Amino acid sequence: MSNLITNIHDTGDELEGEMHWQLFDSDMTVLIYDADEEYAQRCAEYLDNIPEQLLDRLRRATLLYARDFYGMTGDEELEKFMTVKPEDILEYIYPSALIIRKPQDERIGFHLEMECDWEPEHGLEWSVLDGKAMYVGAFNSISPWSKFEDKSWNYLTKL
Repeated sequence: MSNLITNIHDTGDELEGEMHWQLFDSDMTVLIYDADEEYAQRCAEYLDNIPEQLLDRLRRATLLYARDFYGMTGDEELEKFMTVKPEDILEYIYPSALIIRKPQDERIGFHLEMECDWEPEHGLEWSVLDGKAMYVGAFNSISPWSKFEDKSWNYLTKL
């Protein structure tokens, strides 16, 4: 296993490092809360090699979020999202942080904080557990092990 997370240091509250995500060809912060470095590296490895089927589901739900936000605001600058294809939505997303929390079991679980062109205030979050998309929507720091009882704000439920 390669060490995708580099420059790991203890901030007092968590471990913090950096990672280059090939999909976006960009660097982002990695925040590790009560998880060991080996588990964090496995999460980063999974993310960097994210399966196409999972990525497709995340992209489609993300596009629904962008379109819904346009529908709520009516902002003319966001009208372009009505014609954007799911495979092109990544052009409007900017990863900021990979967040890894203490695992409840051996499954790989993480969530991502990202900026996006349509919602500069709350951004975008993807939450993934065991190869399954769990949450796509505004950033709310949703752990992949959350119960997800309120599904109205999770765009995966609208696919």
